[in-house]
Amino acid sequence: MMRHFILILSAFSLLGCAGGGGGGFAGEDRVDFKRVTRFDGRVLDVEVTPADGRTLRLNTARDAAYSSSTTPALPDHSGRFWTLFNRTSENTTIVYALLNWDNDVQTDYLVAGWWLQFEGRPRYPRFPVFASERGIFVEGTELDTSNPPDMPVAGAATYTGTSGGLYAYQYGSGWGQLAGTEVFEEVQGVINLLADFSSNTIQGCIGCAGDIEIGHSHLRLALGWRQGEPPAATPTDYEVHLGPTPFTRGGAFRAADVRVAHPGRSVAQSGGSWEGRFSNRPDGEGNPRLVAGTSLAEFTEADGSRGSLEGIFTALSESFGNPGRSRRP
Repeated sequence: MMRHFILILSAFSLLGCAGGGGGGFAGEDRVDFKRVTRFDGRVLDVEVTPADGRTLRLNTARDAAYSSSTTPALPDHSGRFWTLFNRTSENTTIVYALLNWDNDVQTDYLVAGWWLQFEGRPRYPRFPVFASERGIFVEGTELDTSNPPDMPVAGAATYTGTSGGLYAYQYGSGWGQLAGTEVFEEVQGVINLLADFSSNTIQGCIGCAGDIEIGHSHLRLALGWRQGEPPAATPTDYEVHLGPTPFTRGGAFRAADVRVAHPGRSVAQSGGSWEGRFSNRPDGEGNPRLVAGTSLAEFTEADGSRGSLEGIFTALSESFGNPGRSRRP
Protein backbone atom coordinates (compact mmCIF):
# COMPACT_ATOMS: atom_id res chain seq x y z
CA MET A 1 0.00 0.00 0.00
CA MET A 2 1.61 3.24 -1.11
CA ARG A 3 1.66 6.03 1.43
CA HIS A 4 1.37 9.49 0.00
CA PHE A 5 2.41 12.91 1.19
CA ILE A 6 0.61 14.72 3.94
CA LEU A 7 0.25 17.77 1.72
CA ILE A 8 1.25 20.89 3.62
CA LEU A 9 1.19 24.21 1.83
CA SER A 10 2.96 25.81 4.75
CA ALA A 11 2.81 29.37 3.55
CA PHE A 12 -0.95 29.36 3.48
CA SER A 13 -3.42 26.92 4.96
CA LEU A 14 -6.50 27.84 2.98
CA LEU A 15 -10.04 27.93 4.35
CA GLY A 16 -13.29 28.49 2.52
CA CYS A 17 -11.90 28.39 -1.03
CA ALA A 18 -14.50 26.13 -2.62
CA GLY A 19 -16.76 28.86 -3.98
CA GLY A 20 -17.60 29.45 -7.63
CA GLY A 21 -15.90 31.74 -10.11
CA GLY A 22 -17.86 33.58 -12.76
CA GLY A 23 -16.65 37.03 -11.76
CA GLY A 24 -16.81 36.54 -7.97
CA PHE A 25 -13.86 35.70 -5.77
CA ALA A 26 -13.73 32.19 -4.35
CA GLY A 27 -15.20 31.58 -0.93
CA GLU A 28 -14.17 33.94 1.84
CA ASP A 29 -11.32 36.43 1.71
CA ARG A 30 -9.88 35.09 4.95
CA VAL A 31 -6.77 32.92 4.70
CA ASP A 32 -5.13 31.45 7.79
CA PHE A 33 -1.35 31.60 7.66
CA LYS A 34 1.15 29.43 9.51
CA ARG A 35 4.80 29.77 8.65
CA VAL A 36 7.16 26.86 9.24
CA THR A 37 10.42 28.52 8.17
CA ARG A 38 12.50 31.47 9.33
CA PHE A 39 15.50 33.00 7.57
CA ASP A 40 17.54 35.77 9.17
CA GLY A 41 19.85 36.24 6.21
CA ARG A 42 22.26 33.53 7.37
CA VAL A 43 20.47 30.60 9.06
CA LEU A 44 17.32 28.86 7.80
CA ASP A 45 15.05 27.19 10.36
CA VAL A 46 12.47 24.59 9.29
CA GLU A 47 9.69 23.28 11.52
CA VAL A 48 8.53 19.69 10.95
CA THR A 49 5.22 18.56 12.47
CA PRO A 50 4.24 14.96 11.64
CA ALA A 51 0.86 13.40 12.37
CA ASP A 52 1.64 12.77 16.05
CA GLY A 53 1.88 16.54 16.55
CA ARG A 54 5.39 16.47 18.02
CA THR A 55 7.14 19.42 16.40
CA LEU A 56 10.80 19.09 15.46
CA ARG A 57 12.91 22.09 14.42
CA LEU A 58 15.93 21.73 12.18
CA ASN A 59 18.28 24.49 11.03
CA THR A 60 21.11 24.93 8.57
CA ALA A 61 23.68 25.83 11.24
CA ARG A 62 23.25 22.64 13.27
CA ASP A 63 21.69 19.97 11.03
CA ALA A 64 23.19 20.51 7.57
CA ALA A 65 24.36 17.27 5.93
CA TYR A 66 24.90 18.75 2.47
CA SER A 67 24.71 22.21 0.89
CA SER A 68 25.32 23.74 -2.51
CA SER A 69 24.75 27.08 -4.22
CA THR A 70 22.06 27.39 -6.89
CA THR A 71 21.07 29.93 -9.55
CA PRO A 72 17.56 31.32 -8.89
CA ALA A 73 15.12 32.25 -11.63
CA LEU A 74 14.45 35.60 -9.94
CA PRO A 75 16.82 38.42 -10.94
CA ASP A 76 19.16 39.95 -8.35
CA HIS A 77 18.70 36.93 -6.08
CA SER A 78 21.12 34.34 -4.74
CA GLY A 79 20.27 30.77 -3.90
CA ARG A 80 21.32 27.74 -1.88
CA PHE A 81 20.11 24.19 -1.39
CA TRP A 82 20.39 22.23 1.87
CA THR A 83 19.87 18.69 3.02
CA LEU A 84 19.22 18.64 6.78
CA PHE A 85 19.49 15.46 8.85
CA ASN A 86 18.38 14.67 12.41
CA ARG A 87 18.18 11.48 14.49
CA THR A 88 16.39 10.93 17.78
CA SER A 89 15.86 7.71 19.68
CA GLU A 90 12.47 7.30 17.94
CA ASN A 91 12.81 8.83 14.46
CA THR A 92 15.09 9.89 11.64
CA THR A 93 14.19 13.10 9.80
CA ILE A 94 15.48 14.48 6.50
CA VAL A 95 14.64 17.96 5.20
CA TYR A 96 15.37 19.24 1.69
CA ALA A 97 15.17 23.03 1.34
CA LEU A 98 15.77 25.22 -1.71
CA LEU A 99 16.13 28.89 -0.73
CA ASN A 100 16.65 32.11 -2.63
CA TRP A 101 16.96 35.61 -1.23
CA ASP A 102 17.21 39.21 -2.40
CA ASN A 103 20.84 40.30 -2.60
CA ASP A 104 20.02 43.72 -1.12
CA VAL A 105 17.59 42.54 1.59
CA GLN A 106 18.62 39.02 2.52
CA THR A 107 15.65 38.45 4.83
CA ASP A 108 13.44 38.85 1.75
CA TYR A 109 13.30 35.20 0.70
CA LEU A 110 11.42 32.34 -0.95
CA VAL A 111 11.86 28.74 0.16
CA ALA A 112 10.43 25.40 -0.96
CA GLY A 113 11.16 21.87 0.11
CA TRP A 114 10.18 18.47 1.45
CA TRP A 115 10.59 16.61 4.72
CA LEU A 116 10.60 12.88 5.30
CA GLN A 117 10.44 11.16 8.68
CA PHE A 118 11.22 7.48 9.29
CA GLU A 119 10.59 5.35 12.34
CA GLY A 120 13.74 4.23 14.10
CA ARG A 121 17.27 4.69 12.80
CA PRO A 122 17.51 3.41 9.20
CA ARG A 123 20.86 3.80 7.48
CA TYR A 124 21.77 5.21 4.07
CA PRO A 125 21.02 4.05 1.42
CA ARG A 126 18.23 1.84 2.82
CA PHE A 127 15.71 4.45 3.87
CA PRO A 128 12.20 2.93 3.61
CA VAL A 129 10.75 5.81 1.61
CA PHE A 130 7.38 4.14 1.02
CA ALA A 131 6.89 3.75 4.77
CA SER A 132 7.90 7.33 5.58
CA GLU A 133 5.72 10.22 6.65
CA ARG A 134 6.28 13.08 4.24
CA GLY A 135 5.35 16.73 3.82
CA ILE A 136 5.86 19.69 1.49
CA PHE A 137 6.35 23.38 2.20
CA VAL A 138 6.62 26.51 0.09
CA GLU A 139 6.59 30.03 1.50
CA GLY A 140 8.31 33.37 1.58
CA THR A 141 8.04 37.12 1.84
CA GLU A 142 6.10 37.67 -1.36
CA LEU A 143 3.71 34.83 -0.50
CA ASP A 144 2.93 36.23 2.94
CA THR A 145 -0.82 36.20 3.45
CA SER A 146 -0.58 39.13 5.88
CA ASN A 147 0.45 41.22 2.86
CA PRO A 148 -1.80 39.93 0.02
CA PRO A 149 -1.40 40.98 -3.61
CA ASP A 150 -3.45 43.66 -5.32
CA MET A 151 -5.15 41.31 -7.76
CA PRO A 152 -6.13 42.60 -11.23
CA VAL A 153 -9.85 42.78 -11.94
CA ALA A 154 -9.64 42.06 -15.67
CA GLY A 155 -7.40 40.46 -18.28
CA ALA A 156 -5.31 37.30 -18.14
CA ALA A 157 -1.73 36.19 -17.63
CA THR A 158 0.26 33.07 -18.46
CA TYR A 159 2.84 31.57 -16.11
CA THR A 160 5.61 29.09 -16.89
CA GLY A 161 7.97 27.38 -14.49
CA THR A 162 9.10 24.12 -12.98
CA SER A 163 7.43 21.45 -10.88
CA GLY A 164 9.59 19.11 -8.88
CA GLY A 165 8.81 16.33 -6.47
CA LEU A 166 8.25 12.61 -6.16
CA TYR A 167 6.88 9.90 -8.44
CA ALA A 168 5.59 6.66 -6.93
CA TYR A 169 4.35 3.68 -8.92
CA GLN A 170 3.20 0.20 -7.92
CA TYR A 171 3.20 -2.29 -10.80
CA GLY A 172 -0.05 -4.07 -11.61
CA SER A 173 -0.78 -7.40 -13.24
CA GLY A 174 0.17 -6.20 -16.72
CA TRP A 175 3.86 -5.93 -15.76
CA GLY A 176 4.49 -9.67 -15.33
CA GLN A 177 7.15 -10.45 -12.73
CA LEU A 178 7.26 -6.82 -11.66
CA ALA A 179 3.67 -6.97 -10.40
CA GLY A 180 3.44 -5.87 -6.79
CA THR A 181 6.83 -4.13 -6.73
CA GLU A 182 7.25 -0.40 -6.34
CA VAL A 183 9.11 2.51 -7.90
CA PHE A 184 10.01 5.72 -6.11
CA GLU A 185 11.85 8.47 -8.00
CA GLU A 186 12.53 12.19 -7.88
CA VAL A 187 11.04 13.98 -10.90
CA GLN A 188 10.77 17.39 -12.49
CA GLY A 189 8.77 18.91 -15.31
CA VAL A 190 7.44 22.11 -16.84
CA ILE A 191 4.26 23.65 -15.48
CA ASN A 192 2.10 26.03 -17.52
CA LEU A 193 -0.64 28.10 -15.88
CA LEU A 194 -3.30 30.48 -17.15
CA ALA A 195 -4.85 33.01 -14.77
CA ASP A 196 -8.08 34.66 -15.87
CA PHE A 197 -8.55 37.76 -13.71
CA SER A 198 -11.99 38.48 -15.14
CA SER A 199 -13.40 35.17 -13.87
CA ASN A 200 -10.91 34.88 -10.98
CA THR A 201 -9.78 31.39 -11.96
CA ILE A 202 -6.48 29.67 -12.61
CA GLN A 203 -5.80 26.40 -14.46
CA GLY A 204 -2.84 24.61 -15.97
CA CYS A 205 -0.88 21.46 -16.71
CA ILE A 206 2.30 19.72 -15.62
CA GLY A 207 3.92 17.72 -18.40
CA CYS A 208 1.94 19.13 -21.34
CA ALA A 209 4.96 21.15 -22.52
CA GLY A 210 7.87 18.72 -22.38
CA ASP A 211 8.11 15.46 -20.44
CA ILE A 212 8.06 14.79 -16.71
CA GLU A 213 11.57 13.45 -16.22
CA ILE A 214 13.51 11.56 -13.56
CA GLY A 215 16.17 13.66 -11.86
CA HIS A 216 18.28 13.07 -8.76
CA SER A 217 19.36 16.57 -7.84
CA HIS A 218 17.81 16.96 -4.36
CA LEU A 219 16.68 13.68 -2.80
CA ARG A 220 19.95 11.77 -3.01
CA LEU A 221 20.22 11.07 0.69
CA ALA A 222 16.84 9.32 0.92
CA LEU A 223 16.73 7.78 -2.54
CA GLY A 224 20.43 6.99 -2.93
CA TRP A 225 22.69 7.59 -5.92
CA ARG A 226 20.68 5.74 -8.54
CA GLN A 227 22.68 3.96 -11.21
CA GLY A 228 21.86 1.89 -14.26
CA GLU A 229 18.66 1.64 -16.26
CA PRO A 230 15.55 3.70 -15.44
CA PRO A 231 12.51 1.84 -14.10
CA ALA A 232 10.23 0.05 -16.54
CA ALA A 233 7.40 2.45 -15.70
CA THR A 234 8.83 5.94 -16.13
CA PRO A 235 6.89 9.19 -15.54
CA THR A 236 7.49 10.24 -19.16
CA ASP A 237 4.31 11.13 -21.09
CA TYR A 238 2.12 11.52 -18.02
CA GLU A 239 0.18 14.77 -17.98
CA VAL A 240 -1.28 16.29 -14.81
CA HIS A 241 -4.18 18.55 -15.74
CA LEU A 242 -5.08 21.16 -13.13
CA GLY A 243 -8.68 22.20 -13.64
CA PRO A 244 -10.10 25.75 -13.49
CA THR A 245 -9.90 26.80 -9.88
CA PRO A 246 -11.26 29.99 -8.27
CA PHE A 247 -8.91 32.14 -6.22
CA THR A 248 -9.66 34.47 -3.33
CA ARG A 249 -9.37 38.24 -3.37
CA GLY A 250 -6.06 37.73 -1.59
CA GLY A 251 -4.74 35.55 -4.42
CA ALA A 252 -4.97 32.11 -2.77
CA PHE A 253 -6.53 28.97 -4.28
CA ARG A 254 -7.16 25.33 -3.52
CA ALA A 255 -9.15 22.63 -5.34
CA ALA A 256 -9.51 18.91 -5.96
CA ASP A 257 -9.87 19.28 -9.74
CA VAL A 258 -6.88 17.20 -10.91
CA ARG A 259 -6.83 14.68 -13.75
CA VAL A 260 -4.02 12.40 -15.02
CA ALA A 261 -3.63 11.34 -18.66
CA HIS A 262 -1.15 9.11 -20.52
CA PRO A 263 -1.18 8.29 -24.26
CA GLY A 264 0.09 4.72 -23.84
CA ARG A 265 -1.48 3.54 -20.60
CA SER A 266 -5.12 3.14 -19.73
CA VAL A 267 -5.78 5.47 -16.78
CA ALA A 268 -8.96 4.08 -15.22
CA GLN A 269 -9.28 6.62 -12.43
CA SER A 270 -7.43 9.71 -11.28
CA GLY A 271 -7.76 12.60 -8.88
CA GLY A 272 -5.85 14.73 -6.44
CA SER A 273 -5.54 18.29 -5.26
CA TRP A 274 -3.56 21.43 -5.88
CA GLU A 275 -3.22 24.71 -4.06
CA GLY A 276 -1.15 27.86 -4.27
CA ARG A 277 -0.82 31.59 -4.02
CA PHE A 278 0.00 34.55 -6.22
CA SER A 279 2.96 36.79 -5.45
CA ASN A 280 2.24 40.15 -3.83
CA ARG A 281 4.70 41.79 -6.27
CA PRO A 282 3.63 42.87 -9.76
CA ASP A 283 5.35 42.25 -13.06
CA GLY A 284 5.71 44.85 -15.79
CA GLU A 285 2.09 44.33 -16.85
CA GLY A 286 0.70 44.91 -13.37
CA ASN A 287 -0.05 41.21 -12.77
CA PRO A 288 1.43 39.10 -9.95
CA ARG A 289 4.92 38.16 -11.06
CA LEU A 290 4.81 34.53 -9.91
CA VAL A 291 2.58 31.73 -8.63
CA ALA A 292 3.80 29.05 -6.22
CA GLY A 293 2.18 26.05 -4.64
CA THR A 294 1.91 22.26 -4.38
CA SER A 295 0.11 19.51 -6.26
CA LEU A 296 -0.83 15.88 -5.71
CA ALA A 297 -2.06 13.61 -8.51
CA GLU A 298 -3.05 9.98 -7.87
CA PHE A 299 -4.13 7.46 -10.49
CA THR A 300 -5.08 3.83 -11.06
CA GLU A 301 -4.60 2.04 -14.37
CA ALA A 302 -6.66 -0.73 -15.95
CA ASP A 303 -4.24 -3.50 -14.88
CA GLY A 304 -4.32 -2.41 -11.23
CA SER A 305 -1.14 -0.37 -11.37
CA ARG A 306 -1.25 2.64 -9.08
CA GLY A 307 0.81 5.80 -9.08
CA SER A 308 1.19 9.32 -7.80
CA LEU A 309 2.98 12.52 -8.78
CA GLU A 310 3.38 15.04 -6.00
CA GLY A 311 5.50 18.12 -5.55
CA ILE A 312 6.10 21.85 -5.56
CA PHE A 313 5.77 24.36 -8.37
CA THR A 314 6.94 27.90 -9.01
CA ALA A 315 5.94 29.68 -12.22
CA LEU A 316 6.87 33.17 -13.45
CA SER A 317 4.58 35.42 -15.47
CA GLU A 318 5.38 35.79 -19.16
CA SER A 319 6.46 39.42 -18.92
CA PHE A 320 8.54 38.85 -15.77
CA GLY A 321 10.18 35.64 -16.93
CA ASN A 322 10.96 36.97 -20.41
CA PRO A 323 13.35 39.94 -20.12
CA GLY A 324 13.07 40.61 -23.86
CA ARG A 325 9.42 41.51 -23.60
CA SER A 326 8.64 45.18 -23.11
CA ARG A 327 7.33 46.05 -19.68
CA ARG A 328 5.12 48.81 -18.43
CA PRO A 329 7.21 51.47 -16.65
